[in-house]
Amino acid sequence: WLMLRPNFQETECLPGKVPFLSCQETCNNCVGPITSPPTPSPTPPPTPSPVASPPVMAAGDPCDDDPTARFIASKEDPDVPCIWLAARPEQQTVLCAPNHPSGAYNLCEETCQKCVDQCEDDSNASFEVNGITRNCFWLSLRPQFQVTECVSGRGPFLGCQETCNNCINGRRTLRARFP
Repeated sequence: WLMLRPNFQETECLPGKVPFLSCQETCNNCVGPITSPPTPSPTPPPTPSPVASPPVMAAGDPCDDDPTARFIASKEDPDVPCIWLAARPEQQTVLCAPNHPSGAYNLCEETCQKCVDQCEDDSNASFEVNGITRNCFWLSLRPQFQVTECVSGRGPFLGCQETCNNCINGRRTLRARFP
């Protein structure tokens, strides 16, 4: 969240503030260089192969990242969720390889493009929470707000269909996300 809001970094990335330690990369507070996961050696030369499109999932059969899954991205990032990978396209080339030891390909199916469904959040959707304009990405990172915002009559219910698990009209069947 902080990485996407440079105006907050100025006030939150200060010694003594929680983000200074918990968001080290964003706050430029890393000990040592930030490196990509090591490549197995020797690296065989790539062989050209036909590019296949990921399978399109039928209605009722969603293609989503596992929201509870965590995997090892590197020695520096030993316990990360799929949303971490979704926010780092430059890491996806390595970590989303089907044979990568992180297992991200099978845990983060949508981010790694293992499959595709037709249920997505509207990237232009916005709504207010406690007087502040928010978007679907913000809501996707906060399950505690999904309980109150992902209900019929609230802005995110239709705009954030994937986050609110509310895909209708021939996309994915409506399922209750919360008891």
